[in-house]
This record gives sequence, C-alpha cells and structure tokens, in this order.
Amino acid sequence: MKKFTLTSIVAILSFIFAGNSVWAQSEPYHLGPCYGEIARENRITYDLKNADISAAVCIPASYAATVAGGEITTIRVAINSKIKVTDLTVWIREDLNGANIAEKHIEAKSITKGWNKLTLDAPYKVSGKTFYMGYTYRQQDTAKVIYSLDRPGNQSLLLKGGDYAWEDASEEGTLCIEGLVEGCAYPASNGALLTADIPEFFIITNNSLSGKATVRNLGTETINGVDLEITVDGADTQKVHIDASIEQDKNSELAFTFPLNLDSTDPYERKVTLTLSSISGKADPDMSNNTVSRSIKLKRASFPRNVLIEEFTTEQCANCPRVAGELHEILQSGKYPTAEAVCHHSGFETDWLTIPSDVQYLWLYAGPRSFAPGITMDRSLFPGESIPVKFPTGTDLTDWLDLRLSIPAFAEVKVELSEPDENSDNLSVQVICERTDERTLPENARLTLFLVEDNIAARFQAGAISGFTHHHVNRDVNTTWGAPVEWDGLKFRYTYDFKLDPAWNRDEMKVVAVLSNYDSSNPTKCVVENCGALALKDGTGLTSGVENVTEGADIVPVAYYNLCGTRLEAPVKGINIVKMSDGSAKKVLVQ
Repeated sequence: MKKFTLTSIVAILSFIFAGNSVWAQSEPYHLGPCYGEIARENRITYDLKNADISAAVCIPASYAATVAGGEITTIRVAINSKIKVTDLTVWIREDLNGANIAEKHIEAKSITKGWNKLTLDAPYKVSGKTFYMGYTYRQQDTAKVIYSLDRPGNQSLLLKGGDYAWEDASEEGTLCIEGLVEGCAYPASNGALLTADIPEFFIITNNSLSGKATVRNLGTETINGVDLEITVDGADTQKVHIDASIEQDKNSELAFTFPLNLDSTDPYERKVTLTLSSISGKADPDMSNNTVSRSIKLKRASFPRNVLIEEFTTEQCANCPRVAGELHEILQSGKYPTAEAVCHHSGFETDWLTIPSDVQYLWLYAGPRSFAPGITMDRSLFPGESIPVKFPTGTDLTDWLDLRLSIPAFAEVKVELSEPDENSDNLSVQVICERTDERTLPENARLTLFLVEDNIAARFQAGAISGFTHHHVNRDVNTTWGAPVEWDGLKFRYTYDFKLDPAWNRDEMKVVAVLSNYDSSNPTKCVVENCGALALKDGTGLTSGVENVTEGADIVPVAYYNLCGTRLEAPVKGINIVKMSDGSAKKVLVQ
C-alpha cells in the first residue's frame, strides 16, 4: 500500500484551500446599490395606458472601477407584479437616453414575482466608466411593477414614464436591480454608507448630535474600524472614529455622537451630511456610495414626553385579552411612568362600554376595514406601517413606546381639576398648554380631554377566563377630535366641565388631556405632540386662569363648535360645544 508523506498531505491541503479561494472568486459579484435587498411592497406606479415605463440606476465610474475587466452576464431585477404588463427588457446603457449596449427581452408570461434572473444576449464588459443599468416594460394600464427600497441614494432611482423625460427620484428610494459580474477579482477594500438615522430635531443646548449609521462591507477584507465625518451646511466638519469589525457582504449598525455647537435657531432648517471617510484606516477607493444627507430642525428647548396609548378592543374580541394583559403589565411595571392609556371599545363590533366617539376613532384605520386588538401610540406610524393603528405582536408595544419616548416634545400639557364632592356630578377641568416656539403646532392644533375609568368588571369577555377586568375605559370626551387651540403667544388655557355618572367609580378615574395636530383628510397627520393626565382623587383645585378679562365682566359665548371640533357660524340643532369668554367650554343641547 502506498503511503502519503507529510509533505504530500500539506501539498494536497494547500491545493484544496487554493481551490476554495479560486471558487469563491469565480462566484459572480453583485453590482448595484440595492445590495441584494428586495422591497416589501410596490410604491411607484404610472397612470398611463399602453405606455413604456423605464426604471434604472447609475453605476458611477468609481464603483465600476472596483470590478473593471469583468463582464456583466446577467441582470437580476425584482418585480412586484406582471398584471397588465405585456413584456420586459433589461438593459445596460452608457447614455441614459442612448441605445442599449446589452439587453435581454422576455414576454410577460416569463416574469415572476420577486427576483428575476435574466442572462443578457451578449455580456457587457465593465471598463471602469459610468454606465446605467435598468429595465423597460410595456403596460396596458396602471401596473404595480417597480420594487424600490425606502432608502435614498445617489442616482439610485431614475424613472421615465411614456414620453416624459427621465426624473431622478433617488430621494425617495433605491431600485431593486443588480448586475452579476464574472471574470474579475472581488475588490479587497470597499465600504458603503447605506443609511443614517439622524433625529429630525436638534436641541442646540445639547451641544452634540447622536444617531446611527449603517455601513456595508463590499470588499473581501474585513473592515476593522471606520471614520465618519459630519458637516452642517457644508461647513464645520467634525470626525469620529468607531471601532467595528464588519465581514464581507455584511451590514453593521454603528452608533455615533458628534460635538455640534450651534448658537442660533436661525436658519431653522440645516443640511447635515454624514460621510464614511475611511475604512480600516485607509481611504475607500469608491466614495460614490459613502455619503448620506439629512435635514435637521433647530430648537432651543424641549419638554419631557408623555406617550398616549390608544387601545381598540371589545368584549366580542377573543384576541383582545392577550394585548390588554400585556399593556396592563407594561403600565404597572413602573418602567414607563409617562405613558397614558385610553381604551376605545370598537374595532371588532361593539359592546356595552362603547360610546359614540369610540366608533368615530375608527377613522384612524384609514379605510373601511378595522380590527381588534389594535394599538396606536401618539397616533404615529410604527416603522414599516402605513396607518397609525397596528395589530401588536412580539415586542411591538415596548418597541413603540421606546421609539416615541426617544423623540423630544416641544409642548407641555398640564391638567388641573377639583375633585367633586360626593353630592356633585360636575367635574371642572383646566388644562394649560405651553409650546417652546411658534413653529410648534402653528395651526390645526386640537386639545382632546378623555375621562377614563379603571377596574371595570367584564360582563362576558371572549377569550378570557372569569374575573377579567377592563382598564382605562373611555367614559366621556370633550369632543372627538378635540377643541381648536388658539394660542396666546406660546400658551393656551382651556377649561371644561364633565358630568359624572353615579355608576362610575370616581376613585378609579382620571382625565387624560391630549394636544395634537388634526387633519380631517389624513389620519397619518394627526400625531400627538404631548399629553398629560391627573386622577380625580389627586385634584387640588384650579388656579386662576382668567387673563385679559376685566373683573366683573359678563361671561358670554364667543365661539361654537360641533362634536367633531368644527367651528360653527351659529348654534345648530343638537349638541354644541360653546366656548365662553373666560376660556371655558361646555356642551349645550339645542332643541
């Protein structure tokens, strides 16, 4: 039997490992700004009939140079739908309005949802100069074809509809397309700055700007450390080094903090540019994808944020006890002392606790379909959602709370009330709002007062064992979408009287006051700026709130509103909200 020597074994192992290295290099290199990521939904359509629609990305010279000498043999394109589409052609051009240098045409029957891999009729030789990669499809009517990431880029989303000129929509996203390059060595060193999470508002007294950047390694060498630079309106460059290890074709989210000293809020809006300036202590050979710009708005101060949680539930809903229990446990944990909850008994039929406003708040679902359990926090959008109400799963509740609490508030809401004696059914409430500047809620601001009650025994709760208890139940509201806010400079004072039902347990009740924007045409533009709350048992009385009113002057009506908060020219039949000259408001029934 022939024996292998140690030298022979080493030689064989060397051949095997060398072979693996060659194999890795022979795999196609994916070239394109989407980096293999596919969008969740179609966001772009053209309302054109029997028209050619084109979408493309630019591959700048510095990016192309990293694989110069290789050939693009195949284009991968992500398609959402082929409905109302007759055919599709993928192509490469060196002039966006020029002829196709390389292409592949297919009929609609060959198109699939998701990634489509099309081998070009002839390969394109990458020479290290700028070129464009895209596709054109023929639609018979409006079609939902284009997949684009919700990630801005540099000439990453170029669009053309029919006979119209090309438009650069790169601020709105990145087209899901990439070329597969063969016959070239992978670039050893190459990084890309994909995203920069920079707060919308900057408090100038903080003297530092913190955020997160996502960096991708496009090279074969592991990135060991990165340098980031930031400029404001093209000046005042600051640099930070971040220790990070990023392997090939991997993303890493990096937290950063830059010193930032701005002594004025004028101009109000500034352009912040974040640049990945070096990787592993060396210059990046391709800087075309290393810069992200964002706008920030300057504020001098902020207020602590309280988060409004609105829950949609009913006793008909078998899934609701799970979410109600999770929410109650979170609020009782003590981790979120500044969260306030209001429960609307609607979303999936109604029950004995439903009041008219609960049904009216289904407008926040932005369509005819509602569901329960449903949650909205500050009537804001949960990441990735298109409407303010979400069916919560996993850690959604705490994730959403953490997100909202990370955003500063630029208005404060304080609640005062006098605990009524046992012989009175009148509850007087006064709310004092203050904003940091006149740019905060300059118009269409509303103030909504909820009267809520805890620890109400269920009559028959589907999906729960006996003894189920309802919490933060909405018992009454001043007006569904709030009283219009009329600022006196930076302040607003409002008073309102609730009528208490003898069946309600006053020891379990509180008033939640909500200051928000209101747009009757768009539920996503009704975001809450801040809220405040006070339990009835903690009321200590109302401070003097009558300003600019001569002592002894008659208190008279000054404005009328319906229950949706719309101002009326004069009282109408039914219930009216009457604002008085002393700032108070009350409900009046007109026969």
